[in-house]
Amino acid sequence: MKFQKLTPNFSVRDVKETVEFYRDILGFNLEMSVPVGTSKIENEISNSREYAYAMMSRDEVYVMFLKDSNFEEDIPVLQGLPQGASVSFYIDVEGLEDVYKKIKWSR
Repeated sequence: MKFQKLTPNFSVRDVKETVEFYRDILGFNLEMSVPVGTSKIENEISNSREYAYAMMSRDEVYVMFLKDSNFEEDIPVLQGLPQGASVSFYIDVEGLEDVYKKIKWSR
């Protein structure tokens, strides 16, 4: 079993503003973006659009940004609850069946 990558998914107020900060200040590259109200994946940020999601990378670091209102849609249990520093993590795993078995057997 080999864990390959951890991609934090941060809830933010403004995806476009966050992308611009990570790109212009921190030197990250935009990997993909999704405009609000669509499921269309793009690889750019337009000044005329609002965005629901974006993924960026630099070296081996990947981060995702999710518009805070979409966070509640994606995770219904959080609907109506105050959000502080909300974050979810996605981990790419080689040998996922082994991980599943370990989790299942650890109960």
